Amino acid sequence: MAKGETLGRKLVAERAGGQCEIAIPRLCTIRPHEWSHRKNRSQGGSWAASNGAHACHACHVWLTEHPQAAYANGWLVRQAYDQTAIPFRLRQTRLVLLDDAGEYLPASLRVMADLDNPQSGRMVSAITRKNRKELP
Repeated sequence: MAKGETLGRKLVAERAGGQCEIAIPRLCTIRPHEWSHRKNRSQGGSWAASNGAHACHACHVWLTEHPQAAYANGWLVRQAYDQTAIPFRLRQTRLVLLDDAGEYLPASLRVMADLDNPQSGRMVSAITRKNRKELP
């Protein structure tokens, strides 16, 4: 196994609580069996908990077939971005930030429209001032 893989998988599985973190409507099988890298390993993505999601097979396949929607929801992260600062749409209900300790943090989204367009020059400011003080 790659460096950090065992710990990353453990933290993400615990965080997910036995449920798919993606949850595509009418597709999700609920029971996660796969690790989904938000930023691909070929793009410098690691096994850190912030870079992974616990997904059922159907949702994991859907992400690869619908990258634009996956980037827009924070399920995939482009190479130029820091995955800890990109909001993640958790089970179609709310936006959260994922940290390396395997926790969900509250997220406030100011700019979501340009997530799928890194050429725009605009970056996502995902952490509110209140939450910024709470982060390490």
